[in-house]
Amino acid sequence: PDLRPPSDLLSDLLTPPDLMPLPPPQLRDLYGERDNLWVVGDRGFTARWQGVAWTRVPTPTTNDLLRVWSQGANLAWAIGARGTILRWDGAAWTSVPGSGGASLCCVAGTGPNDAWIAYKNSKPLSANEHAVTFLHWDGAQWIPYVTRFVTNRGGGATLFNIVNIG
Repeated sequence: PDLRPPSDLLSDLLTPPDLMPLPPPQLRDLYGERDNLWVVGDRGFTARWQGVAWTRVPTPTTNDLLRVWSQGANLAWAIGARGTILRWDGAAWTSVPGSGGASLCCVAGTGPNDAWIAYKNSKPLSANEHAVTFLHWDGAQWIPYVTRFVTNRGGGATLFNIVNIG
């Protein structure tokens, strides 16, 4: 086996001949456990580390993927620009509708019937009031929940992450 660090092995994947003459994709997120890591990036790029080497995994999108969350070898969600939602089932990525085209910012979950995605609505409700939409995956569909929040100053607010606690 190749004993170089995982970061060196990943850089080999970023410039394979089939991507030329496109520049290497910018990597956006990394998530997983020691022997089951996912990385996502521009133009639908995903790669997986299973303890030995990085493997590029094709997706059904060319949209930029911004975040990834996984649990075990057979469950992962990747989200991104233009409302892209992808689900990994252990064999392939598939597109899952449900975001209405919004650019998604956050993903987390606890299992195959409990995942959450969030995005800030593009138009503020007022100068200090904004809305965030959370999408909950119940194993069959995404269910939307809209939450309002108020900022103390004018301008915007940025949602960076959602975290499962408990």
